[in-house]
Amino acid sequence: MEKTGMESIYYHKIVKGYHFIVLGPEDDLTEGNFSVKQIEWMSDKLKQAAKDDPEKPIFVFHHQPIKDTVYGSEWGFDINRDLFYDTLRNYPQVISFSGHTHYPLDDPKIIHQKDFTTIGTSTTRYLWLDAGRVQGEVPVGAEILNQDCRGLSGQSTDQTS
Repeated sequence: MEKTGMESIYYHKIVKGYHFIVLGPEDDLTEGNFSVKQIEWMSDKLKQAAKDDPEKPIFVFHHQPIKDTVYGSEWGFDINRDLFYDTLRNYPQVISFSGHTHYPLDDPKIIHQKDFTTIGTSTTRYLWLDAGRVQGEVPVGAEILNQDCRGLSGQSTDQTS
């Protein structure tokens, strides 16, 4: 927040009548965690969005995936996971986007549709695979196997250059 000038690690925006709810983990753990307070805040925003138009999708963004949803969600959060999921479950029009896993977009498990839609957003840095693959979890060339569209045009995706 210090670097971006944002007021909070989570926020809500309405763009052309569509609701965007952006969440942020509240700890330094790899899997990330969301407090009951933040989940209750999300619940209020979901209610508002559904009241505005129950037919429109509601877009929810968070870095770590919800455990046991998309491909790679074994790297998702455990603390308050059920409260988080059950809050979203009440809104089948939710489309939830998460990152963190670096797993490929071309695997059908990257989209999970059950009570609402969850989508893993892959990677712009390096590719990672699930355990048990012949080529290993981080295959040779993983640093160039990102799925950033800039990589398709030959431009560098190296964040340090």
